[in-house]
Amino acid sequence: MTDVTYSTSDAKVIKVDKSGVVTAVGEGTAYVYVETKDSHRKDFKQVTVEKVVYGVTFEDGVDTLLVGETAQLSAKVLPENAFEKDVYWKSTDHISVSKKGLVEGIKPGTGYVTVYTLDGEQSDTHKITVESMVKDIELSENRITIDTPQNTYQLTAQLIPRLEGQTPLNNEIKWKSSNSKIATVNASGLITVKKMAWSI
Repeated sequence: MTDVTYSTSDAKVIKVDKSGVVTAVGEGTAYVYVETKDSHRKDFKQVTVEKVVYGVTFEDGVDTLLVGETAQLSAKVLPENAFEKDVYWKSTDHISVSKKGLVEGIKPGTGYVTVYTLDGEQSDTHKITVESMVKDIELSENRITIDTPQNTYQLTAQLIPRLEGQTPLNNEIKWKSSNSKIATVNASGLITVKKMAWSI
């Protein structure tokens, strides 16, 4: 038969049996008191109960972004009533992600965003495909014929956006000749014939 008794300051947080075994009941802080039966001696111990985080998952995500486009990601820590709900984010090439989960397409390709619990023990990863804002390039002429060497011809090009009404962030066009011995092209699309051929 024991000569001490046990009690709790908050039965909604912890409970304690007559043998001193403490059981967590709910999140919070409480005290376990031990007292001799004659009440001459007393002591106590503080106990904090926290909800253990066992996972994190993407709640809202995006599968495709255009270069320069942004989207807000969100994640849910499990259990939903966990004490610590903060997370941090990391990303691979092609995309960037802020401390608050705002993701941006950087360059065309496939990238990954990973969300972690603060202790780094739990994580979830989401794949995002980044596409160019340019759908196609439309030339003023697809085929031309020039009769005299050293003659020039000005080509123009128009970028066709992937979405109607958009203006590509990077509208720089690079020109290149497939055979510079026949004809060259400068940075503005001006063709200069170097050698006569059937056609260019």
